[in-house]
Amino acid sequence: MYSHWSDHLFAWLAVVGVLAIVTFVRPSAGHASGTRSERHCESLLLSALTIGSGIALNCLFGWIFLVGMQIASPLWTFWGLAYWIGGLITLYVLPILVLVGVTWAILGRWRVGFSTRSLWLASGSLLVLALDCLFLYAEIAVWNNAA
Repeated sequence: MYSHWSDHLFAWLAVVGVLAIVTFVRPSAGHASGTRSERHCESLLLSALTIGSGIALNCLFGWIFLVGMQIASPLWTFWGLAYWIGGLITLYVLPILVLVGVTWAILGRWRVGFSTRSLWLASGSLLVLALDCLFLYAEIAVWNNAA
């Protein structure tokens, strides 16, 4: 599933793009205190949370309108592309991003004294990753039963 190298490259570049936007472009509101390492950790976790939430909303949208209501539209082609890339990110990219972020937040809290905001972002990103996996596998099971 999703084995072509160009698909993986596109998914990684998309995640790196979101990570760069969250880290360098957005204003650092709410980050007045804390070390530089803590701000980067929170940016990593916030980008994982943002990507995961977008994938979950895309899956939920497809579940309601495509599977549940069976609305026919040519726009489902674009939704399918976003679903496909979201599945690739959920299975291969997001677990690595979340694992690095959670480990960084735990070690930072333990060794450097990061704020609890980092731990809340870490737990939120773990929850969103679990939700993405649940949606992905639930939709695959529904489609396999319908076929």
